[in-house]
Amino acid sequence: MGSVLSYSGLSTKIRAMQSRLVTDEQLEEIVQLPNVPQVTAYLKRTPEYQNIWSGLDENDLHRGQIEKLLKKSIFLNFSRLYHFANQEQRTFLSLYSKRYEIRVLKEIMTNLFDHRDTDPVDISPYRDFFRHHSKLDIDRLAACTNMDEFIATLRGNDFFIPLSQVNERGNATLFDFGMALDLSYFSQIWNVRKKLFKGNDLKQITKAYGEKFDMLNLQFIQRSKRCFQMEPAAIYALLVPMNYKLRKEEITSSITRVSSDEFLQGSVSNPLQLLQGKVAGLGISKTSGNPSGELSIMLRGISTLAASSAPLIVIDGVAGGSLNAISPEDIESIDVLKDGSAAAIYGTRGTNGVIIINTKRPQSGRVALEYKGYVTIDQMLDETSDYPDATELRSLKSRLAKEDSRFDLINDFKGDTDWVREITRTPVSQTHYVSLQGGNARTNYLASVTYNDNQGIYKASFDESLTAKLSINHAMFDDRFKIALNVSNKIVTQGIVPEDLYMQALSRNPTIPVYNADGSYYENSNGANPVGLLKTSTTS
Repeated sequence: MGSVLSYSGLSTKIRAMQSRLVTDEQLEEIVQLPNVPQVTAYLKRTPEYQNIWSGLDENDLHRGQIEKLLKKSIFLNFSRLYHFANQEQRTFLSLYSKRYEIRVLKEIMTNLFDHRDTDPVDISPYRDFFRHHSKLDIDRLAACTNMDEFIATLRGNDFFIPLSQVNERGNATLFDFGMALDLSYFSQIWNVRKKLFKGNDLKQITKAYGEKFDMLNLQFIQRSKRCFQMEPAAIYALLVPMNYKLRKEEITSSITRVSSDEFLQGSVSNPLQLLQGKVAGLGISKTSGNPSGELSIMLRGISTLAASSAPLIVIDGVAGGSLNAISPEDIESIDVLKDGSAAAIYGTRGTNGVIIINTKRPQSGRVALEYKGYVTIDQMLDETSDYPDATELRSLKSRLAKEDSRFDLINDFKGDTDWVREITRTPVSQTHYVSLQGGNARTNYLASVTYNDNQGIYKASFDESLTAKLSINHAMFDDRFKIALNVSNKIVTQGIVPEDLYMQALSRNPTIPVYNADGSYYENSNGANPVGLLKTSTTS
């Protein structure tokens, strides 16, 4: 086939139709209108709608009727284009028309999932289109009363297999069926695009549909892991088997879910410590000896010299959430998005990757009480062995002074102090978590209390917190109306020591005593007394 989009009677018709469409400026004016009748009156004056809508009274139309009129206009325009197309162009338009079939199928499925005694979908706006451009029996499909009947009616059609596969997995939602239809349609377009297009046409079609493939695949991976807990092999088998900018290996490694049973067990001060060693390419390290110190997080390497290289944090769907607001014990799972997938979903905010945290939700069933407790002992690596103690310093001074008298200038304050040992300890931290959940299919709840007492390597440094969370879900009117209440609060007390405390201890002369004879801190021109600095630590 030459160029489907080349100059022809079809392209002339398209330009003529485009000249009648609502412009961007007119859309901005429509947005400012206060009500539906005024919008209808405005559209009646435009070239696209004035002939068809001229006999209608805008005051008698409601939103649903207007939507049907707009849909009918779309299908009518397609029929006009099909009439002016040549045989080659009609081949593509016939394939393209499947997106309109999918639009109507989704409308019917939405009605089926409504679970109310609603009337069947009004297919009158679509009947002419389906009679001339589709092999689907739209009347039989609209009369179906459940998804099994709906899928069986599609037997022999391209949509039957993808919908059947979703239905066989059980507990499928409207979103899952809709995505299956989209994936099936895009797969067909992708597979035949090189036969239908060449040159710039092929380039534009590949770009337009390729970007949709990437997004659909990423959405499907997320939902499959979160809702169905599917194994990776099962997920990848159901993806669109084509790629655009995302390579197969990038899709495979782009999303990693770590569930609560895979978390590092023990007391942690930050939720992201649960992921240490669990995700390839994720670097997590503490930046100070304070237990309340921030973590350094790097997922995709250094991508900027001036801005932060930390990934975007998303908590229960809220981008930019604070990790300090949640307790590690309240987390159900953590998803890590890296490579191009993060930017594809979250834009420039996901440049450094995205970490998605999902907290625990109430579950129906009998009342369950859970307790978790941890005790953790930390130990500091010995980095002082290369530094002389008081005895070694005096011996070294005596020996070197024989060779160079200037070493006699090193002061000996007659003390014997291991300054690092004076300011550090072996911290013992503890965590206690209690949760209570229960309820039925209509109302369920989850309440939890977490107490954390994290001691730091430095004496007087600590991070003590008490976190309480309450989640209540209630459904009424046959699950058509749902209320979710989530309340949490965290009380934190911290002991923070100066950041330069360790360097002060390492560089201080070990012959300097800690205290004067009267019990006060020994101070001189060699810098601040590290033990005295501990007493100036702040508590918040």
